[in-house]
Amino acid sequence: VTGNVTVAFAVLSYAGTLVVSLIADPDTCPDLGKLRDGLENEFRAMTRHPPDPGGQAAES
Repeated sequence: VTGNVTVAFAVLSYAGTLVVSLIADPDTCPDLGKLRDGLENEFRAMTRHPPDPGGQAAES
């Protein structure tokens, strides 16, 4: 991360796999662990209730 960018995301999708990387300056982003945990929780929630390919939202 350069300049005044505190956090950057790198996302790669290949062969059915999605990889999300967080790149951060630990001096300016001391709560990176909270961000990582929040993203992980959201990805877990999405895999528990995947969206309907027909465009309809899954019901809880």
